[in-house]
Amino acid sequence: MLNNKRTYLGFLALGLAILCVGFYMKFYLGNEYLFAYLISYTTVLYLILEKSLGYIFFKLKNREPEFSISSEHWSDIGYTAITTIGTFFLPVFIHHFIVQKILSFFS
Repeated sequence: MLNNKRTYLGFLALGLAILCVGFYMKFYLGNEYLFAYLISYTTVLYLILEKSLGYIFFKLKNREPEFSISSEHWSDIGYTAITTIGTFFLPVFIHHFIVQKILSFFS
C-alpha cells in the first residue's frame, strides 16, 4: 500500500500534522504532554524508515521485504526488527540529543 506514491505522501502529510500537534502540546501546554509528543514522532519515523530501509532491502535482495516476525528469511526478520525498534527508540533519541540541544542553544 505504501508503494503508491500518492498514498505514501498522504500518510506522510498526516504524520507531519500529528507531529505539529504533538510539538504544540509539549512546548505550549507543558511537560505533562511529553509522551504524546514522543508518540507523535512515530508515524513520521516509521514512514521514513520503511521507505529508506525498503529501498536498501530491495537493492540488496531484489524483492520487497516482508514485514513479519514469522518470516522464513532472516533478512525479513532483521528488517522488521530494525524498523520496529527504530520507530520506538528514535523519538527519544531525537528529543534528547537534538531538540534539547537546539532549545538550550536558543535559551
